[in-house]
Amino acid sequence: MSATSMERNFITPARAMTDFLLKPDDLKDLKATKRRSPYENEPPITVYWRKDVEAKAIGVWGSKENLLKELLKKELERKFYQQNIFTNKRRLRDYRRERNTQTEICLGNESGLFGSSGKVVLTAIAINGSNFLFKLFAWLYTGSHSMFSESIHSLADTINQLILAFGIHKSVQRADSDHPYGYSNMKYVASLISGVGIFCVGPACLCIMVLQ
Repeated sequence: MSATSMERNFITPARAMTDFLLKPDDLKDLKATKRRSPYENEPPITVYWRKDVEAKAIGVWGSKENLLKELLKKELERKFYQQNIFTNKRRLRDYRRERNTQTEICLGNESGLFGSSGKVVLTAIAINGSNFLFKLFAWLYTGSHSMFSESIHSLADTINQLILAFGIHKSVQRADSDHPYGYSNMKYVASLISGVGIFCVGPACLCIMVLQ
């Protein structure tokens, strides 16, 4: 692009202040003209001759070299500011990630099998498991059919609560690539399996006994 064509270029006030570090007061004595806005249905915009803006900037800063030095200084300050923003965002992201990790650990310790529901299920497993063993030994010792039935009943309860315990334990597992939304609903799935299992196993055992 020739020097003559450069002199015919226009520049907006915002570009004049950004590219040449001028203030609004510096532009007051420059010749302004109206040009069609690049946006539809917008009024004409005010622009200045580029050669006039350059001459004004050199007059304000003393020389073209001083202007270039100041522009370089502003560019370094801008990059330093952007770097600080990036660093602060990264630190904030790391801080939030660490807080979330600590929160998940605390929730994992307070919920799951260590929470109130988990402790209740573990207690029920211990009680029903003990009942199953006592009833099984009683059936083996006496040969009573009622003891055999009760031992099967306690065994079913124990298996049912083991399924619930697995669901509670799995529900506090962290999200991964296969399950990005986590495993929090696993306890409800385990409850569904447990309920359906009780509903189906009971009639199935009854049918087997009837057929025999």
